Amino acid sequence: MNRTIKIYIIFLVAMMALIVFVDANRPRPINWTPSFDINSKIPFGLKVFDQEKEHLFKNDSLAQIQVTPYEFFDAHYDFDTLVNTYKIKGTFFSIDHYYTIDESSTDEILYFVSHGNDAFLSMNSFSQKLEDSLKFQIDNHFFNDRIEVFFANKKIDEKEYQMKMGVSGNHFSSFDTLKTTVIGYQKAEDSTFVNFVKIPYGQGNFYLHTQPFAFTNYYLLKDRNYLYAKKVL
Repeated sequence: MNRTIKIYIIFLVAMMALIVFVDANRPRPINWTPSFDINSKIPFGLKVFDQEKEHLFKNDSLAQIQVTPYEFFDAHYDFDTLVNTYKIKGTFFSIDHYYTIDESSTDEILYFVSHGNDAFLSMNSFSQKLEDSLKFQIDNHFFNDRIEVFFANKKIDEKEYQMKMGVSGNHFSSFDTLKTTVIGYQKAEDSTFVNFVKIPYGQGNFYLHTQPFAFTNYYLLKDRNYLYAKKVL
């Protein structure tokens, strides 16, 4: 092997080593997937929310459901004809990108709420079953840059919180105005839409919110947006 070939080989090996070094040390691209997983540390995961839940729900007893809502609530129902109600009381709480709860579980949640309990659901959209049962509709308003979210009751908070990454223009386009209480709004450009409502059902209430990204790692750690999530709760 002559001297020229050896120099070329050494040069190529050095270049390969440099490429591997640079690639290994450059910042990894950010994963913007909306996972809504309580163990996920990516921007749109719920790891921070899970870590802070004890502070967000002070003095409350929390139970994480590991089965479907139908299986969970059905197991806590007293079928005795003299009782005929649930052995537990409280609020069913769920945050997700979209409504992924099966229909049997939806029926069970409706029944649970009708017995004097509550349900808080923060999602971009809801099932047709829930929309029909609670008499509301969701629509989407496309926006160019960002939205501002705020509360109807200024005693809760007067501030408007900016949201840009991940959020959609989904909002409540119609609902029973005689029964529904508007809790919050979102503003895009010069238009304002309802994004947070309370709807009575039986002896209980549904609290429906269309900006679940407010509870993700990205927004809980960005500026003071955690205050919005805290006050929603």
